[in-house]
Amino acid sequence: MTDQELQTQRSISPRAYRGLVASLGMSVAGAGRYLGVSQRTGRRFVEGVTDVPASCVLLLRLLDAHNIRPVVPPAPKKKPK
Repeated sequence: MTDQELQTQRSISPRAYRGLVASLGMSVAGAGRYLGVSQRTGRRFVEGVTDVPASCVLLLRLLDAHNIRPVVPPAPKKKPK
C-alpha cells in the first residue's frame, strides 16, 4: 500500500480488519482494548455489523506500515460477586 493509499483509504472490510489485527500481533479483544472500544463493539467490527471508525483504520494501518507493535492494555479484572 502506498503512502497516499495509507492516508486516504479510511474503510476496511471485516476480513481485512481481522488480518490487520493479527499482523499487529493482537487478538480481536486486545485490539478493542487498544482502540478504546467495548468487547462487544470489537466483535461487531469483526462481524461486519459495525464499521470500524476511520481514525481506528488509519491508526492500525499506520502502525502496521511502520512495523510498530502496539502495547495492549491488560483485560480488566472481574469484580468478585
